[in-house]
Amino acid sequence: MLKSLIALIPTPVWFRTGLFGLLLVCVGWSGPVLAQQLVFVGHAYAIDSERLLYVETHRVELDSQQQYRRAEVSYQDAEGEVIAVKQLDYLPYVLRPQLEFEDKRDRYKLRVMNREDSISLETLEANNQQQDSVALPSGEMVIVDAGFDRMVRKHWDALLAGENIEFEFLALSRSSLVSFEVYQTGLNEESLSLAIAPTNWLIQLLMDPIELRYDRNSKRLMEYRGVTNIRAWEKGSLSEDNYHAHIRYEYLPLGALPAPGFAHQTVQKPAGDSL
Repeated sequence: MLKSLIALIPTPVWFRTGLFGLLLVCVGWSGPVLAQQLVFVGHAYAIDSERLLYVETHRVELDSQQQYRRAEVSYQDAEGEVIAVKQLDYLPYVLRPQLEFEDKRDRYKLRVMNREDSISLETLEANNQQQDSVALPSGEMVIVDAGFDRMVRKHWDALLAGENIEFEFLALSRSSLVSFEVYQTGLNEESLSLAIAPTNWLIQLLMDPIELRYDRNSKRLMEYRGVTNIRAWEKGSLSEDNYHAHIRYEYLPLGALPAPGFAHQTVQKPAGDSL
């Protein structure tokens, strides 16, 4: 699915709407009729077992150049109930899309909007509404939520060559920026493996790197391992911690729509983890 010196000690709630929400259907698409549409599904499993935690289904509107314009994401628990939804608008800032997120289990809502020189955030939790603004630092690459995936594509050749890419990530619930870097951890004919880690040494001690695997041919994210943007459900209630999961993604052909129940009918964790 990350950046802050306002609070040197990271807390799981930083990822409430996550670094990826890395990234992005069970929600109906409300936009215009699309020429092309990308649908992909991620099955999130517990790190240390084959227990399914949730399923995230992404529906992305593409422009004529197959670039992301807008997206909707639906998160379902293992029983198929929708627990959260997210909408993203990548125009005009593809690396820091505007977004709206709602966790339906506790009615937590978040809205992120771009301004000329800042990002504004609005949150609503337990009838407590809060507004914040984060100034955009000059000369720094600022990433919001699933804009990270677009950044990987933009810097694909540099990552293939082994270069480290630094960026500022918006820690949504902290309303602050945290410095991270993404770097190559493996490369073969089929895939590019990456890791994301904070640049601050203290945060490094408290946070394990996030691991990613991309397909080299399509440049699509295939696997994600690390902290997610969904709060854990434990013993009948919401935890203060977010799920740590191994997510595997599968993609439908461009323009194809999922059949009813597709996300849960295809739940299958391949034998052995490649990450």
